[in-house]
Amino acid sequence: MQYSAALRFLQPYLPSRLLAVTLLSILLNLPVIGWAQCGTCNRTINSNANDITIGSNETVCIAAGVVFTRNINWNGSGSTLCNSGTITSSFNINSTGNTFINNGTVDARSFSVNSGTRFINAQGARVTLEDLSLNGGGIVNNSGTIDINPGNNRNIPLSGTITNAVGATFTIAASVNFNSGGQLNNLGTFTVSDINNNATIITCGTFRQSVAGGTFQNNGNGLVSNYGLFDIIGSFVNNGVFDGATQGGVGILRVTRNSVQNGGGSFAPTGRLNFCRGFDRDNGTTNTANVTCSTSQATAGCANSPLPVELTSFEAKLSKGSVFLTWTTASEKDNEKFVVERSANGESFEAFTEVAGHGTSSSGFSYSATDLAPLPGTSYYRLRQTDFDGTTAYSPVITIQHASTNATNKLGVYPNPATDYITLDLPKGVKETYEVRISTVNGKLVRRLNLSGSNPQLDLHALPAGTYLLEVRGANTQTVQRLIKQ
Repeated sequence: MQYSAALRFLQPYLPSRLLAVTLLSILLNLPVIGWAQCGTCNRTINSNANDITIGSNETVCIAAGVVFTRNINWNGSGSTLCNSGTITSSFNINSTGNTFINNGTVDARSFSVNSGTRFINAQGARVTLEDLSLNGGGIVNNSGTIDINPGNNRNIPLSGTITNAVGATFTIAASVNFNSGGQLNNLGTFTVSDINNNATIITCGTFRQSVAGGTFQNNGNGLVSNYGLFDIIGSFVNNGVFDGATQGGVGILRVTRNSVQNGGGSFAPTGRLNFCRGFDRDNGTTNTANVTCSTSQATAGCANSPLPVELTSFEAKLSKGSVFLTWTTASEKDNEKFVVERSANGESFEAFTEVAGHGTSSSGFSYSATDLAPLPGTSYYRLRQTDFDGTTAYSPVITIQHASTNATNKLGVYPNPATDYITLDLPKGVKETYEVRISTVNGKLVRRLNLSGSNPQLDLHALPAGTYLLEVRGANTQTVQRLIKQ
């Protein structure tokens, strides 16, 4: 059985095939690793001047570098807010089918994810809140960092679905009530002060209860499937079901203080667990055949089965005006090729080269590709890995700054962002005709004309709002820069 592409590039802290398929069935409808792109922006917010009102089926993007403090009003359904800047507004994701994608920073008092909506925190993105409300049917998918600190140790109610990806951290410095119907799929590090659990927790990473005076209490409706490490700094009380790895390895349960199992509680009824602490009081069901005791964590159930392609690094460096991309794998299975994709805005990507894979191998390989003509300013790169059967998966997105030292690249364009017209500041005193091209970030030419003079104007009325590449060519000069049409 093949692993789905949705789990391809998770690092090697992953479960057996059986658990991978189980987790996949849970996570398939979510962008597990947070690499979801925003698609085409209907509007791009480049300043903090006005409130944002988002209508139905609309994608609104907050540009990188913008610190947005105004109100965000979510009036429609099926819409997306994509942030690459910094948001300090407290707001709710309302209505059915709405999505908030954070590629930047959110630093706000409160944030609500209501039923039928979802919040995606991408890799490298950061969220700092005083309060989070996750209502039934709401989805939070974290591939970056989320820190919640109410400051008054009050309870945080959660009743939706949380996915915490490999390498991600989700920290709640408060007591948590995880309500019935909720679900946590944890492949990273999830930390709470203490918790009353009535939901389903499936962890292949680290779940940590972090306060010595706190408790992890698994209530009658609670179900925990532990394939990684459950690290309880305080006390552990089980009134529900707590089991471990079902195929290969064990899940580790480590308790520092008291361990209590009450009537109705069931400990390791199916999977295997490593639990050396024992119970101070055991009135429930303990299947000792499924419990081992070892001080080593090397046999944890999440580390015993390699993935078809394990990506261990992906980097970009500048070298003599080019961008040199390198990546390495730990092992490969059915890997046909890598397609290297590039973007000017982190939203719309185009392929610019392919590198053949090594099929199936238990050894790792190093790969490289060179972008000989990188875009000016910030460029975004990602890998699209393709199997022989056509299934694909995407790597995290990396960025690099490229600033040309060629004086001809210092073309003046104002205003930028623009609405109706732009003015080009061409070299003065040079009697030359310049070819001007405007293309989409995917390379599609949308306009071409010839201009001369020192300060010619371009009419932009016919261009839809979005990000473009403006290229000016002369007899001895060529320059490219971004143009934002609002």
